[in-house]
Amino acid sequence: MKIEKAVDPELVCLDDDVNGYIKDTTETPQYLSNIAALPGRSFQRILWMQQVEAAKKKKRGVRWHSLIICWCLYWRHRSSGAYEALRNSRCIVLPSQRTLRDYTHFFKELVEFSVEVDRMLMEAVHVETCPEREKLVVLLMDEMYIREDIVYEKHSGKMIGFSNAR
Repeated sequence: MKIEKAVDPELVCLDDDVNGYIKDTTETPQYLSNIAALPGRSFQRILWMQQVEAAKKKKRGVRWHSLIICWCLYWRHRSSGAYEALRNSRCIVLPSQRTLRDYTHFFKELVEFSVEVDRMLMEAVHVETCPEREKLVVLLMDEMYIREDIVYEKHSGKMIGFSNAR
């Protein structure tokens, strides 16, 4: 809210002519050659190519590059409010919160170990072809404080509900 209050008096609405000019500018050969001049697989190039693609498509029609998804997940994790404010500003097109949620909730959350996740990790690191020294792994687990007064079932780890002994 503080940012909105500070920026609101300075807002300038673009008319359709200016908005059309900006969209047309991103499609000029010079603009596209500037993007092409960026290193092939650099983040900057991927980001701007995604922005050009997003400007041409409907809101729901964009297929996001995995690097952009990771970057957006990082920023949403840092501050979901700031991420949403940047997204709503429309100065840059970013994936919706729902799109990011689909990536973060790919697997069902379980208290125990997931065989499916283990299998995918083994495939990703090509365990069969790794030298023996690279197969040594440390599994580190830690507790996490979520909230007071939550009651869990001791054996399954499932949440039962809240207790209020006051």
